[in-house]
Amino acid sequence: FIADACAANPDVQWKLVFSHFSPYNSYEKYMEKGQEMRPYFLKFTKDYDIDVVLCGHNHCYLRTYFINGDGTYQNYDSPAADPEGTMYLTLGSSSGSLYHRPSDLKEAAVSKKQSEPQVTGVQVTPDSLTFTTYDAETWEIIDTYEIDKSVG
Repeated sequence: FIADACAANPDVQWKLVFSHFSPYNSYEKYMEKGQEMRPYFLKFTKDYDIDVVLCGHNHCYLRTYFINGDGTYQNYDSPAADPEGTMYLTLGSSSGSLYHRPSDLKEAAVSKKQSEPQVTGVQVTPDSLTFTTYDAETWEIIDTYEIDKSVG
């Protein structure tokens, strides 16, 4: 499916993948499963130059550094100008039903346990992609990050 979508749209500016389960998660109960999935994700995100992988399942907010196909990673300050690699974003809970405590993950730029529902807005322009995560009750910003492709 990913190969077909990328082949059919070779000139798109942004490539995002949505996955329920994250290969980079910060909830200890799911870390082993995430590690099993990583080789597959690392290969296809590199092969198809995927910008961002958006995930759920963990009820714990996490944003990784930009991860390369070999599993190495690098940090870019926001706005990240033409970053190499793929950013993984695991969205928190918007239902208020369950909040997990995050565990340490070396690839995590941000990993936060919240005690309130969260929502994430995605702003897309031809040159930038901005993710802003809010507390759904107070609209306080929990995290915001921009990727900028206007430089390259």
